Amino acid sequence: MNKYKIFDMNIHLTPDKTFMEYELNMPCTFNTYQESIKPSFDFIGGLIVGLPNVGSYSHNKQFKISKKINCPALAAITNSCLKNIDSSLKKIKDIGFIGVKYHQRLLDTPFSSNLLKDLALFCEKHDLILAICTYEKESQKESKILPMLKDISSFNIKIILMHSGGVRFLDFYNFSLSKKNIILDTSFTLKRYEDTGVITDIIQAIKEDCKRIVFGSDFPDYNLGDYKKTLGKISSFIETQSIVENFTYKNALNFLALE
Repeated sequence: MNKYKIFDMNIHLTPDKTFMEYELNMPCTFNTYQESIKPSFDFIGGLIVGLPNVGSYSHNKQFKISKKINCPALAAITNSCLKNIDSSLKKIKDIGFIGVKYHQRLLDTPFSSNLLKDLALFCEKHDLILAICTYEKESQKESKILPMLKDISSFNIKIILMHSGGVRFLDFYNFSLSKKNIILDTSFTLKRYEDTGVITDIIQAIKEDCKRIVFGSDFPDYNLGDYKKTLGKISSFIETQSIVENFTYKNALNFLALE
């Protein structure tokens, strides 16, 4: 049996242990997350990602969770943060977060190029990673997010594209190829589209040994056990173990400078 060494780039754990109306993978804690690890996975770490307006989120409470399990964390950009981005990001940095996550849909605010530029500018000032949710409606003809990324890709910051564009994975992947400061997190997308052509595109990207694509679960939407079949499929097409390991943990560790 293959045992996959995993660094999970997208784990959501909440202060009050709830996650909207979810019933699966509850309570939303690290103990619940761990239940799906054995025996197929060797969990070596993960990125704890905060979400605004979910599970009684607060910066301090969220950081306590990540500190307790010794994993790095991204703070959520909240509605309050948007009132004064500079001072909010300074506070986030001082608390100990390595970056921030911008999740426009949970904030219920317009996705604007100017706002994204401001976030990138102050992430650069305070040496923070900027993660962006890239999930958009599948019925949408073209991505509205991708053109905005062109405006911030030249900033001296690391950017994580959460969910790697979903059904538009190939567009986001091709965009990121020439951008060494951008990495694609495949959480949610890898599982949601495992029976479509998107998984073929992801496997091909991994096979090319691209250093800008990483594994994530998007817990509690999915747990690690949900990905056993998917990772098995990837391994069956990619016989070189080191390339699979780049995807499952090495690329993430290198990008986050954790090695």
